[in-house]
Amino acid sequence: MRKRRASRTSNTKKQIEEKSMELLMIPSHFKCPISLNLMKDPVTLSTGITYDRLSIETWIESGNQTCPITKKVLKTLEPVPNHAVRKMIQEWCVENKDHGIERIPTPRIPVTSSEVTEILRKVESCCKSQQGLESGRELVMKMRKMIKESMRNKSCFVTNRAGKILSSTLLVFSEKLSVGDSETMEEILSILTILLLLDVESKSILGSKSSLNCMIWFLKCGSLSSRRNSVFLLKEVMGMEEMWRVEELLKIDGALESLVKLVKEPICPTNTKASLLTIYHMIPNSLRTQQHKHLNQSTSSRTMYPFDDLSRIRKKNKKGSDIKSKTH
Repeated sequence: MRKRRASRTSNTKKQIEEKSMELLMIPSHFKCPISLNLMKDPVTLSTGITYDRLSIETWIESGNQTCPITKKVLKTLEPVPNHAVRKMIQEWCVENKDHGIERIPTPRIPVTSSEVTEILRKVESCCKSQQGLESGRELVMKMRKMIKESMRNKSCFVTNRAGKILSSTLLVFSEKLSVGDSETMEEILSILTILLLLDVESKSILGSKSSLNCMIWFLKCGSLSSRRNSVFLLKEVMGMEEMWRVEELLKIDGALESLVKLVKEPICPTNTKASLLTIYHMIPNSLRTQQHKHLNQSTSSRTMYPFDDLSRIRKKNKKGSDIKSKTH
């Protein structure tokens, strides 16, 4: 009941504000040339024309590289915040508050491609030189904060291949798998989860032997959030359905047990689903076909069947590796 009342109140408030806006004469230079509405985040293009950020970014993201008004080709696709116009609009809103007009908030300035490129370059540099852990950790934490600020920031990082660079960085750290690097690796896992869905190249890097070992290590020994992030990323990697990656994962001690534990002791529904999907992708196609023949069995036996099969496969792989070591 309270939720209904709250929604009715907010809807009524919105309707009053819209009617007030209709009655008021909004200065033409406060309106976005595209939407014809009051600008909330005015930005200026290289042609000198000011638009509302949401409208012009939608225009550019649709593949347009010209100014909608002048039709001139844009020198840069990154608009510049027009603070002067924004302050004038805010003052106008305050002056007309008696008409139900709310002051537009001061927007956060989104990250630019050049800023993203620079921070990713620094992360790569820290990783290659293996210099101070603190600087690398601070950069990664800064990235996470930027990405979580807005969808636009996230999109900017995705466009600049942050997924590939972070996956490669995790690989370097996971090859030595030091407890001292665990905080940095946790931050990287967190960012990669935020950036989902990842491209094929990023998933391939995450599917390397060292990276898989790293994620399983966090599944067994990590915090609640790192376990959660690890299983989401494992689901992405196993979703590629490359058998050699499945075999590598099954060779890791405690991999299957850790995934099953997340099903038996769930963190949240989405995490449980990710764990089950990871296990499903780990089952070879031949066994999946056999599984369909057991649909008439009880729910409990049907649930345990893939776990039993995977355990047998893991033991078989382990036995094979033991025989090879004895031969050598």
